[in-house]
Amino acid sequence: SLTRADFDGSFYSAILNIHKKEWSRAAGAIDGARRAMDSRFTALMAESYKRAYPSMVTAQTLSEMEEIVSFRKVEDRAI
Repeated sequence: SLTRADFDGSFYSAILNIHKKEWSRAAGAIDGARRAMDSRFTALMAESYKRAYPSMVTAQTLSEMEEIVSFRKVEDRAI
């Protein structure tokens, strides 16, 4: 589906931009991935915890990626 393609593109773009130390682009891609998964995640939560769990893990991964970006931005300013 288009939403899945949007999510995958944004998710892997975030990873690539973190690797390239492009913090603003990475943050934008993380936001895009979160927006793409939002409606799917909400629907899965209404169904069952078991079906929603993989999306919860993905949401946690996005949060951890945001933490990496925030930390590295602060680290870059300290140098």
